Amino acid sequence: MIKKWMKDPGEKTVDWEGSTITRDVKIRKAQLKDTVSIRKVARITWRATYQELIPIKIQNQFLNVAYSDRNMKLRIDQTLFFVAEQEGEIVGFANATIKKDDAELSAIYVLPELQGHSIGSRLLQSVLSNLDHAGQLVVDVESGNQIGERFYH
Repeated sequence: MIKKWMKDPGEKTVDWEGSTITRDVKIRKAQLKDTVSIRKVARITWRATYQELIPIKIQNQFLNVAYSDRNMKLRIDQTLFFVAEQEGEIVGFANATIKKDDAELSAIYVLPELQGHSIGSRLLQSVLSNLDHAGQLVVDVESGNQIGERFYH
């Protein structure tokens, strides 16, 4: 499934009323010091999301490359990369790459126990608010990823 959002240039802030969980979460730009925590969130959420879709060996191979120190430095330095932080702990993240007039959301993950509390929506809004010249955000969801399909509908 591919989903596209058009950037709303007039939208600057969003009021995120909701649960105490949501209000206690801070969204900020990722830093290199967050790499270990981002990697942990990626592994936990990949297991929960893809356990029935992608063999564990393939998951591990992908995660080892995508979240290696080298790739994390590149992603944090050269792309839009935001983390959700609660009480000093990273509980989610979103990563997007801007390409000419479009952007692609390459990752958005929130710990399973915190899903459904608008953290993913806040991360997505942070990406959308920072697209600059990109007019739309493209998302490609793995077929069968019911968590992702529900989030984007």
